Amino acid sequence: MLTTSSLFEDYANLIQAMPEGLVMQDTDGRIKVCNPRAEEILGLSRAQLTGLRSIDPNWRAVHEDGTEFPGENHPAMVALRTGKEQRNVLMGVHRPDGSRVWININSSPVYDNLRRHLTGVISTFSDVTAIKRTERRYRFALDAMDEGLWDLDFITGELYLNDRWHEIFGFQRDSFTPDARLMVHLIHPEDRFEARQALWRHLRNQNDIYNATYRMQNETGEYRWIQDRGKVIEWDERRRPRRMIGTQRDITQLRELQRGLHVNHARLKNLIMNFDAAILVEDEHRKILLVNQKFCDVFGIPARPEMLIGVDCSRAAEQARHLFLDPEDFVNRIDELLVHQKKSLAEELLTVRGKALERDYIPIFFEGEYRGHMWIYRDITERKNYQDMITHKAFHDYLTGLPNRDFFLQKLDDRLKPDAAQAERFSIFYMDLNGFKQVNDTYGHAAGDELLKEVALRLKSVLRENDLLARMGGDEFALLLNADPESESAQDVAERIIGSIKKPFTVGEHSITVGICVGISVHPGDGADPRTLLHHADLALYAARARGHNQMHFFQTIDINKKPGASGQVPHKIAFT
Repeated sequence: MLTTSSLFEDYANLIQAMPEGLVMQDTDGRIKVCNPRAEEILGLSRAQLTGLRSIDPNWRAVHEDGTEFPGENHPAMVALRTGKEQRNVLMGVHRPDGSRVWININSSPVYDNLRRHLTGVISTFSDVTAIKRTERRYRFALDAMDEGLWDLDFITGELYLNDRWHEIFGFQRDSFTPDARLMVHLIHPEDRFEARQALWRHLRNQNDIYNATYRMQNETGEYRWIQDRGKVIEWDERRRPRRMIGTQRDITQLRELQRGLHVNHARLKNLIMNFDAAILVEDEHRKILLVNQKFCDVFGIPARPEMLIGVDCSRAAEQARHLFLDPEDFVNRIDELLVHQKKSLAEELLTVRGKALERDYIPIFFEGEYRGHMWIYRDITERKNYQDMITHKAFHDYLTGLPNRDFFLQKLDDRLKPDAAQAERFSIFYMDLNGFKQVNDTYGHAAGDELLKEVALRLKSVLRENDLLARMGGDEFALLLNADPESESAQDVAERIIGSIKKPFTVGEHSITVGICVGISVHPGDGADPRTLLHHADLALYAARARGHNQMHFFQTIDINKKPGASGQVPHKIAFT
């Protein structure tokens, strides 16, 4: 069973291990709690952050476009003002060293247990400038307190107090004559009854050791919390106490710390329960210590979180496996993490419902001993979809939807890497349209764009799924023919392409006819690297264009003495990088 202080330290460790920055603000917007990740991301110390408000003029933030991000629009302030959660707000924050860090923030309002009153706001944020996750842990230590010694003679009423007792409580020996009644008088009136009860329980042998905690006045009149312990060491023949000795120590600091721990424990529990991620904390025996509603929602658990405390999770993975696209990997990976007890962050999982989850596994150690672990699951579906969209835009032509030049060159480079099959034969087609300029001049660029879309569709219709077709720019296209063709086979493909393109296109109300020329290079005979293969295909295209519309040409058939560029001719231009 975890003690209050060790349980808090466990929770503190969890907060320190979270990869997101975290701050908690009161209803006035002042920061009360922050974790080391928040300090690291923002470049401000805990002391600098504590008390800081989002509307403070020293808080310099900008929008993605570089314009000022007003403090009143900070998601934490909006959440406090509206009582509504603010998600995925992006801002740039200037740090004291002059650098700027971009962060993605989620702010959630926090209510009391009855959800009637707003008590603050919790904000979590990630550094989206660079992927860095570091972990720090607080170490709470209590200074050992020296104890004052007392010795009471029940027969004479004499009370002896040692020098350390006088130092602790400030009473001078020459002006303070202690006795049992005076000592009782120094005890706070509200605590005297319980102190007497503790003593009588000991005297009646109900307790082996006298132990009482109460408030007692020191020399200045201030009440301090005291831990009083003692034992009767002499009894008379009738079992009445004769002499008792004990110690007193000032535990005011410890009481204040314990109260702070209690408040922080409640605050941290509230934080985790309201955290925008699914969180499950288990002890070393896989019994649930803490779980939030988000976890129940993600895993479809109908019970309320508080009803799950103490539940055995040893078969939870088997019971949840049906939720994941790769159930075997889900179960096996959990078993592996539990065996090795090593932290693992940001593992991606796909669910059968098309959701993308990110999982953290954080083992908990206290004083070097394994005490359990925490699972964190975040729904990253929106982020993944956005990343996929950005990646698609970066490598695909916006007009035709075909792969673009960068994508084509990357795939060609991958095909020719040292670990690829060097002897593999494939063809590179470089193509451009005949008469496309006249279409633009006659019908306008909008008609030209529609024609390019139709050309792309027609080209794809005569190719196989594993052939890579790309738009290189303008009216130029390239093809990586994924086959082991002889020149005749490549020729058949080129003839199909020419035959399909020379048929009229219907663009709006117009019937438009264009042609296409094709230049072909073959790997490995015409080159062993992307630049050479593309350059030779371009030279072959130049030769095909010289012969007229709807022509094709293989680089291998070009007379070296008549190749473009050999007699001052300028070849067709192409950028390779």
